[in-house]
Order: sequence, then C-alpha cells, then structure tokens
Amino acid sequence: MRMLLGTLAVPTLLAILVSVGTAAPVHWASGAGTVEYAGALNTHAFTAQVDADGNAKGQAEFQLRYIDTTVHVEVTCLAVVGNEAWIGGTITRSSNPLAGGPRPEHPVPGSGQW
Repeated sequence: MRMLLGTLAVPTLLAILVSVGTAAPVHWASGAGTVEYAGALNTHAFTAQVDADGNAKGQAEFQLRYIDTTVHVEVTCLAVVGNEAWIGGTITRSSNPLAGGPRPEHPVPGSGQW
C-alpha cells in the first residue's frame, strides 16, 4: 500500500508544481509553410503563445535554402491583431555563423498566404 501511495503522490505533486505559475495562453499562433524566394523553396515552422501577463514563448525554424542556412529562433514576442500575428525572438542556433544574435521578426498572416 505504501508503494502505491508513493507512486501516486509523486506524479500528482509534480503535476501541481508544474501547473502553478503556468498561465494559460491568451493568444497563440502556429504554422508551417514553404515560400519561393530568390529562386529557392524556403521552409519555416513556428509555434508561439503569450499569456495574460505578456510573457511570450515558442520556437521557430527557418530553412533559407537561397543562402544555404538553417536558423532556430527562441520566440520571445507575440503580437496579435485580429487574425494576424507577428512573432519575434532571438536566433539561438544557425548553420551560418553570420546569422546569429539579432531579433528577427516574422509576419504570420491570418490567411496563411504569403
């Protein structure tokens, strides 16, 4: 009986600790696509959310084939107006050392069309 209670208590306690301080998202945006640019098919994928306190989080990946570069972005900003959104963040990984650091911004059209 003690083993069963211990087995149930630990996951329950972890679930409570994880849920405390994790506000539900007020807005979220996610998607992926392929865009032809500079004669190459470039792909992107992203997910972002922002809570009522303005805390944004998410991830984005861009494969920029026209310059043979892949970048990963930690999303730190999400702005939503109507059915359109903008995400912003910091490049955390790049296959091109010249593409690191700045805060890229990326439009997220509500129609899904670029």
